[in-house]
Amino acid sequence: MDTNFMLPFVEQGRQNIKTGIITTLSYQYPMSAKGLYFLLKKRYRLGVGYHAVYKAMQELVEKEVIEKEKMTYQLTDEWINRNFSFAQQVKKHYADKQAIAVPILSKDKPTCELRFKNILELDKYSMALHNKFYPKLGDEEIVCMIYQHQWWHLLHPMKEYEAQKTNKRFYFVCGGKTPLDKQANIFKKRNKFNVVTADMARMGDTTIYGDVVISIYYEPTLRAIIEKWFQKTKTVEELDVPKMVSEVFKKDTEILVILNKNKALANQLRANVLTLFGK
Repeated sequence: MDTNFMLPFVEQGRQNIKTGIITTLSYQYPMSAKGLYFLLKKRYRLGVGYHAVYKAMQELVEKEVIEKEKMTYQLTDEWINRNFSFAQQVKKHYADKQAIAVPILSKDKPTCELRFKNILELDKYSMALHNKFYPKLGDEEIVCMIYQHQWWHLLHPMKEYEAQKTNKRFYFVCGGKTPLDKQANIFKKRNKFNVVTADMARMGDTTIYGDVVISIYYEPTLRAIIEKWFQKTKTVEELDVPKMVSEVFKKDTEILVILNKNKALANQLRANVLTLFGK
């Protein structure tokens, strides 16, 4: 059985050293420092020396992400269990097959207002909205998403993102410039998504499917907490995802979502997005 898998945001080629170490030790272990160094150079073409890799390994040991036994290294049981527990929670959350009612928008009722108590609840409903509106688009129609920060890879680490033919139909406008946002943008571009960084999401997030505009407004306290997490996290391996789920994604709050079937508005917003891509 092939157990070679990649962590979210891992980019073939130039990438963060620590991310490469964690990814490699997730499927090949234990390994000596030199063995790991040569494998990283071969697999990821890292343009760094042995000293830089060794220093990164020692920092991961201090953070109890990896451990040294005699002359070899491997991931710690604590780190594995913490992330496995998180993956189980996500799997359980999305294994719920209960049907989600998506409102029908019409000429007589072009808008609908919804409220959610946390981001996990919103995310689950957003998937239902996507499954309703995306299949109705024509083959050449695009989807536009405008947001400040992105966390889908954290909530959906097992999801396939390699359908590059259809990925080209998605245009993402990310307002955040934190390391997590930048790594996510690299990941998206590698999989042929269209991504640009621009400040268009000061008030809230927006998704456009055809003539339907979905606007999401977060309560100010929640926005501040999200911003704090993204600003303080410098690399993926430093991110305590289970803690982030507890403090951010599960935090009780009120998230307002407005669905608006408005062709003129959708066309205007879509044109604004495409302008950022030179189209």
